[in-house]
Amino acid sequence: MFHVKHLIIMNRFGLYIHVPFCRTKCTYCGFYRVTDLSYREKYIDSVVKELGERAELFKNKRLKSIYFGGGTPSVLHSSELKRIIGEVEKYWIVDEVEEFTVEVNPDDVTEDYLRELKEIGVNRISMGVQCLDDKILKLINRRHSVDMVYKAVDMVKSQFDNVSLDYIFGLPQQTVDTVSRDVSELLKMGVQHLSIYALSVEENSILEKQIEKGIVALPDEEVVLGQYDVITKKLREKGWRHYEISNYACDDEHLAVHNSSYWVKVPYLGIGPAASSFDGERKRWTNCEDVKKYIEGENDVEYDDLEEEDLINERIMLGLRTDRGVSISKFDVDIQRKIKENIYLVLEGGVYKIPEKSWMVYNRIVSSLFV
Repeated sequence: MFHVKHLIIMNRFGLYIHVPFCRTKCTYCGFYRVTDLSYREKYIDSVVKELGERAELFKNKRLKSIYFGGGTPSVLHSSELKRIIGEVEKYWIVDEVEEFTVEVNPDDVTEDYLRELKEIGVNRISMGVQCLDDKILKLINRRHSVDMVYKAVDMVKSQFDNVSLDYIFGLPQQTVDTVSRDVSELLKMGVQHLSIYALSVEENSILEKQIEKGIVALPDEEVVLGQYDVITKKLREKGWRHYEISNYACDDEHLAVHNSSYWVKVPYLGIGPAASSFDGERKRWTNCEDVKKYIEGENDVEYDDLEEEDLINERIMLGLRTDRGVSISKFDVDIQRKIKENIYLVLEGGVYKIPEKSWMVYNRIVSSLFV
C-alpha cells in the first residue's frame, strides 16, 4: 500500500506549471514544446496572470506539491522561477509544500543555479538522462553527453537529497546488454528515484518520421521485453520498490509525491500552455497547446465533465498502473467478474494487481476491462 503521506487528502492539491521551451527538440518527444525562447518573458507574464485567475478555484485547498515540468524548465532563469513562486505565495502557503520539483537537463546544471533553486524552496530535482551512450544521445538529439550526466548528478547530489533520474529503454541501437550496463551505472549514482520509460513512438514526433523514412530502426519486441526484464531484476535485487509502471523508489520515503497524487486522484491545478487540471471529482480542463495563443490571451480551454463510465474506467486504469492495485468491492457484478477472470491479474492482500512481469502489456489489460 502507499505510504500514509500519499493517501488522498481532499483539501490538498498539486500545482503543475508547464514550461514549454526547449533549446532543441528530442526526436522521440511528443510533449508540447517550442524552441523559440523569445516568448519567454511574455510566457511568464501569462503564467502569473493565469495563476491569479485560477486561484479562486482552489482557494480552500492547501498546496501539497509543486512541479515545474516541460519542455525544459531549467531554460528559465532562477529569477524567473522565483517570480512565479512569488505569485503562488499570494494565494497559498508554500512553506507547507511536501515536495517542490523542478525538471532539469544535465547541460543546464551549475552549482550556482542549483543553489538558487534551493533558495526559492525547491527540494527535489528530476533530471533527464535518457540513456548513457553518447552515440544514442546524439541520435535522439539530446544536447548533453554521458560525461555531463555524471558531473551534473554529482553537483545535484551535493545540494539535494531527493533526486530522480529519467531513463528510456527501447531506443534505436539499444541492446539488452547496454541497458543492463546503464541501469547498473544509474544505481551506482546514489539517487533516490528512477523514472524508467519504455519508448513510445509519438504521433508527429521526429522519430516517427525517421522510422517511416527508414533512417532509424527500433529494437525488436523480444529485445525490448528483455530490456524490461533486466531493469526490473536489477532494481529488485537492490531492494527498490517498483510502485508504478515507470517509477521506482529506493524506499517508501522517496515515492514521488506530486506524480503519485495523479494516480490516487488528488486535485491538481495545471498552469501554462497544454497543462491539464482536475477538481478531484468530475471536472477536467486543458489549456490550449499553443504558446503564442496562450500569451495573447486566446487560451481556448477544453473542458471535460466525467460521466459515471469514465469514473469507473479511471478507477481501473489508475489503480492497475500502481502496486496498490484495485479493490473490486465498489464495482458492479459484471466488472467484478471481468476482473476476477482476467488471466493477467493476481489477487494479493485483498486487491487485484498486474504483476510486475506483465506491466509491459498494461494497455491491453486495462482496455479489456473498460465498460
